Amino acid sequence: MHTIACQDVSGIECSFVAKGETMEAAMGQLKEHGMGMHQEELAKMMADGMSEEQMMEKMKAVAKEEM
Repeated sequence: MHTIACQDVSGIECSFVAKGETMEAAMGQLKEHGMGMHQEELAKMMADGMSEEQMMEKMKAVAKEEM
């Protein structure tokens, strides 16, 4: 099981944690959450120069694998 906390990626105070059997599943869940709940914050991050690729790398860097 892979988990990624929204707060760890975005720095936003948010308790959502994406969970998935694979890293890709958890990343997809977090991306969907971010687009639905944090549109303004995501737009600001992108305007400040963060690319989608950089966001994906950040997700991978803070992801946890639970056994």
